[in-house]
Amino acid sequence: MIQNKIAAYFDIAMKSVGTRFNWYTNSSDWKPFHHDSAAFNPERAKNQNITVGVSFGRTRELAFLNAKTGERIYFPQTNGMLFSFGRDVNINWKHGVNALPDDEQDGKGRISIILWGLAPNVIEEDNSPDMLNDNTRGNGYSMHRPDNHHHHHHNRNDRRRDNNNHHHHHHDNRDRRNNGGREFRRSRSRDNH
Repeated sequence: MIQNKIAAYFDIAMKSVGTRFNWYTNSSDWKPFHHDSAAFNPERAKNQNITVGVSFGRTRELAFLNAKTGERIYFPQTNGMLFSFGRDVNINWKHGVNALPDDEQDGKGRISIILWGLAPNVIEEDNSPDMLNDNTRGNGYSMHRPDNHHHHHHNRNDRRRDNNNHHHHHHDNRDRRNNGGREFRRSRSRDNH
């Protein structure tokens, strides 16, 4: 079983494991930028200090958005590729999966299996950020705040489907392409917590 192999490799306690199955039926399915709930939920944080994901199928980009500065970084997720990040990354960055532009659509899908849990060998770094709370969770760079900047258009044709408002004036091509007017759909998810 994939989850058991991931947990064993990262030494994640099985009693702490939560999983999600994401099915991206084609290249227009997407996942918006978000923090995993352990960034702001104290009960989840007791049992989750690592997120691990493995991808099968079509290559897609895992995108990270700095919650304070709006900086973005992208990591291609090829068939069979695995990623992981810890508590601090989850608090300081949001993550999501883009929808591909029309000229890259090929009808192929992707499955990702996500696992959260408690890895006892994780080393907390000096100056780790506090958990997000009701006062800090919505602050900073957010896809849900239309007042951050005036020049971004909220439409369904943005490649990233994050509807973020940019603090900077230059745009990466990835964020400005469209999907030929087709509507993007979120991935189909199923949790096991």
